[in-house]
Amino acid sequence: MLRNITKNVLALGVNGGIRIVFGMIIQVLIARALGAEALGKFAVMTAYIAIFQVVTQLGLPNLLIREVARHREEASRYWWSTVPMLMVGGMLAWGLQVLIAFLWGHPHDTFLMVVISGASLVPFGLIIGSEATLRGLERMEIIPTAQTVAYTAYMLLIVGIILLGWPVYTLGWAMVGLQIVGATFYIGYLSLWRVIRRPHVDVRLARALLRQAPHFYGLPVAAIIPNRIGIIIIAKILGEQASGIFNAAQLLARALFFVTTGFSEALYPALSRLYVTGMERFRQGVRLSIYYGMVLTAVLSLGMAASAPWLVDVVFGREEYAMAAPLLRILAWQAVFFVLNGVLSVIEMAANRQDVMFYISVAKVLIFVILVPLTTWLGGLWGAAWGIVLGSFMTVLLHSIAVHHLVRGLPSAGSTVRAALAVGIGIGALLIARPMHELIATIVPVIVYAIALFVLGVIRLSDIGRFVEQITGHKPAVV
Repeated sequence: MLRNITKNVLALGVNGGIRIVFGMIIQVLIARALGAEALGKFAVMTAYIAIFQVVTQLGLPNLLIREVARHREEASRYWWSTVPMLMVGGMLAWGLQVLIAFLWGHPHDTFLMVVISGASLVPFGLIIGSEATLRGLERMEIIPTAQTVAYTAYMLLIVGIILLGWPVYTLGWAMVGLQIVGATFYIGYLSLWRVIRRPHVDVRLARALLRQAPHFYGLPVAAIIPNRIGIIIIAKILGEQASGIFNAAQLLARALFFVTTGFSEALYPALSRLYVTGMERFRQGVRLSIYYGMVLTAVLSLGMAASAPWLVDVVFGREEYAMAAPLLRILAWQAVFFVLNGVLSVIEMAANRQDVMFYISVAKVLIFVILVPLTTWLGGLWGAAWGIVLGSFMTVLLHSIAVHHLVRGLPSAGSTVRAALAVGIGIGALLIARPMHELIATIVPVIVYAIALFVLGVIRLSDIGRFVEQITGHKPAVV
């Protein structure tokens, strides 16, 4: 069992990495070859697709994983009873996407790209149904292979469109190709290994699944909208070239999310274990998890903020992206709040309060939908960046209030102030070192911050040992 779990964790980790890496490479190619305006149009298209892919799911994939895991011998019946609904959901989502894009009033070529790419939502329904089935059967190792094949085809299609000089809206066909290749791969694999056999749509089962699905639906919708709605709003208010520049900065900032997301994911089983051992141990684990999530992530944010001009120049290589550097200096700090939101959400789940996490996620959507248009209208691109960071901070406050109410496990005020002071010293060093050579300007703030952590007593070796013991359940050999 342990071997299967390890294999599946690695498979899903690689799968997530494949999507992120290919996504970054593709956007950098478009940014360098076609410029900021084309990148902005492409970012608008992918924002629509990401949002409506969640709509397409109808809440069914997570439910399908659970049911297939419980009834493996009936995997074919569950696949045939679910995938057609997901594909119909894709058709409905496509129509809704086109309607909203039309009402929003995008430029003609952007609208065409959104319309064309929306066709990908139909085969996407087959893909997510197949992936859910494989996860339920614990055959997750095939998923990264399928994603690699599909994303390689996607990248080749985009490169071909760029080299042939076709209009920018034809990039939408590459998105359709991505999903068709993935769907074809899964149909071939599932048929070859007889996971799916003769068609058998069980209408009664399909209706039963649909009735249960809403319980699994709200949270993914709430999680995706804040991360994607900003690009569409910026394109509408400031234009697509501005959204392309903003997307360039956001693309680099999201790399930090990929690096740091493992922290909260690794904490979930440990905190769940601590919860059943007693409230005092759980409270101590909560306090240390929040504290080190804040302190350690700040190093990465500070480093990216310090190296922002160099990163933007190396990755995008165009003068028109120079404005992305100051935006990246702001957006880099979202990583701290991203990690804290993840840790606090994990704490709520470990304490069996998923309902609290859901309500805060809905509140997060409302905060972003109200705040980002307002700050963008008032402050342009910089206002949009500050609005996104401020929205993430407000969500952390909501989570913190909830966690304090649940477990009284927030870090002490004194330790939090010392940590914030250390970050402030690091930012001061960043401002002083900015005129210096790029390497010095990047390294000095990080070193100064690290020294401040120990001088101010923010981090002690004994505290680190205690944290490791709390989370792993084993005392370190050397403390």
